[in-house]
Amino acid sequence: MMRISKIATLASILVALVACAPKEEANPEPTEESCTATINGTEWKANVVDLIILDNDLFLNAQELDNAGFPVRVISIQGPFAKPGTYGIGAVNGNQVGYIENNNIADISRGALVITRMGEKWVEGTFNFEGSIGTANNYRRITVTNGRFAVKRR
Repeated sequence: MMRISKIATLASILVALVACAPKEEANPEPTEESCTATINGTEWKANVVDLIILDNDLFLNAQELDNAGFPVRVISIQGPFAKPGTYGIGAVNGNQVGYIENNNIADISRGALVITRMGEKWVEGTFNFEGSIGTANNYRRITVTNGRFAVKRR
């Protein structure tokens, strides 16, 4: 009988400790769609962000529009990103990233995409990449860092 009483006491202490333990805050869902990045040291924010997921293929398209509604800068990322994780992007691993600036298409050499949330309602993550853009007379490097996106699933 005494043994049962000790077990009951230990169990009630354990329940009390678990109930009082600090709870980890769940990562709250975003409240609006967004895509931001630092492009060659300058902060950038997309006006329009779209996401399409077909089977396991994800396509993210983020656009900065001019006053007339035409794209000035476009970032697009496509690949078989089926779950949260870190993925290489660029020609080497077959996952594609596109960058267009004032009708010039960049040649992307490498980068990474990290999907941090792929829930029923939202897909979130971070990205970075680098490459080159322009013609022989106006050739320059493109470095995109601190990329972040939060997009609703449709």
